[in-house]
Amino acid sequence: MTSWDGKFRRDLDGRQTQKKLWGVMNRILTIEYKKNPQTAVKNWLRLLNRFDFLDSRIGELRDQIARMEEKGKTGRARALEAKLSTLEKQKESALEEEKKIMDLVLKRAPKKKTMVDFDAESAAEVKAGGGGGGLLDRIRKSGKRKGPGNEPDR
Repeated sequence: MTSWDGKFRRDLDGRQTQKKLWGVMNRILTIEYKKNPQTAVKNWLRLLNRFDFLDSRIGELRDQIARMEEKGKTGRARALEAKLSTLEKQKESALEEEKKIMDLVLKRAPKKKTMVDFDAESAAEVKAGGGGGGLLDRIRKSGKRKGPGNEPDR
């Protein structure tokens, strides 16, 4: 198992216990991230239980709404739809909480490339290629052009 850039490496033989696997993963995550990975996993597991409850309850309410509408009880169906809306908002809130929990923040994050970086890379590629040996350069050197409007006069 390695860190994102391969700097930190721990070899596993595939026969290790889950405890050892989690220990190695936790060490690497602790080295690489600013926030505590064990706390994040515990909070995430709690949140997964919340998702299970919300998904189950949302499914039940949708079934009840369908039954009420079949029976023509639109007033009861509207009341259930209000409860459903509340649960869906709670699920959206839980999704936002999950994003916060899972954002452990890399300590040694790779630098994001800017336009200046891309320009420098392009210039380096041209220099490495001997000043540009591309097709356009060869066409310019030969002085010959093909295409409409470039035929010799007759």
